Amino acid sequence: MRIAARASLIALLVLHVLAAMAGFVAPYDPTRQHRQHQWAPPTPLRIEGLRLVAYGRDDGGALTRYPVKLFPRGHDGRRLFGAGEPGKVFLMGTDGLGRDQFSRWIYGARTSLFSGLAAALLSAILGAGLGLAAGFYGGRADRLTMRAAELFLALPWMYLLLAMRAFFPLNADPRTLFLALLALLGAIGWARPARLVRGIVLSAKEREFVLAARGFGAPDSYLIWHHIAPATIPTLATYLSLAIPQYVLAEASLSFLGLGLGGSVPSWGSLLASLSQIEVLESYWWMTLPAAGFALVFGCYNELARGLRIGMPAP
Repeated sequence: MRIAARASLIALLVLHVLAAMAGFVAPYDPTRQHRQHQWAPPTPLRIEGLRLVAYGRDDGGALTRYPVKLFPRGHDGRRLFGAGEPGKVFLMGTDGLGRDQFSRWIYGARTSLFSGLAAALLSAILGAGLGLAAGFYGGRADRLTMRAAELFLALPWMYLLLAMRAFFPLNADPRTLFLALLALLGAIGWARPARLVRGIVLSAKEREFVLAARGFGAPDSYLIWHHIAPATIPTLATYLSLAIPQYVLAEASLSFLGLGLGGSVPSWGSLLASLSQIEVLESYWWMTLPAAGFALVFGCYNELARGLRIGMPAP
């Protein structure tokens, strides 16, 4: 693996760890509203001597400097960093309700990244199982699986998700609804990995060592798990490196359209939803900062896929 790919893998691991520890990394609770700091720009930071100092306005509007502390204890537990009260540190500014955008970005990373990972894994598992069965046994099972794969590849998944949302009652639990949509999103993505795995299985089952093992009486389960399935791992790894950011973007699209977990549980898509208002886009430039997460995730995953030396189209 190339150095750039290793660096990308490390960056992704760090980002996922930070997202998993959002309650410690974020300086504030994502739902906490600072009513005196609505639409506040990012807080300027300065290094003075050996201390990091934040310059901001207190609740009365006066410009004040506050030292930035590591591991401060707040009313909701210890945090990685923060300013002593009544100081505030808004690394990405605040929204119209006075909520810290950086805290919501970290919590939103937990929603978007792990949702994309879960959906991609679900599609890979379903696709690998169906592709193994179709390629190994062939015949009618192969034909039916491939025709179904062609149908699923042609489905407009966004319209399907919107149609599924219409069947749920308006008072449905947002978490249940979101998990159902996420499961559907992962389920309809099985076709591409199934076709990839099937092609590898068709080639692998004709190799000499597989034919020799079959000649010695090895059962089908032994041939699949010990000889054929391991040959599909590199392709599935590359598929995941390309599919995960696509599913992250799909989850963000659902949240942007209001089909996510709702405002109480932020995601990267819901953070960008306010940009649909032209006055926000023109007046509050810092509301675009959460989009940097997409550039980071897409760049790292694409570099990781390039490092695996296997190219394939994104789902």
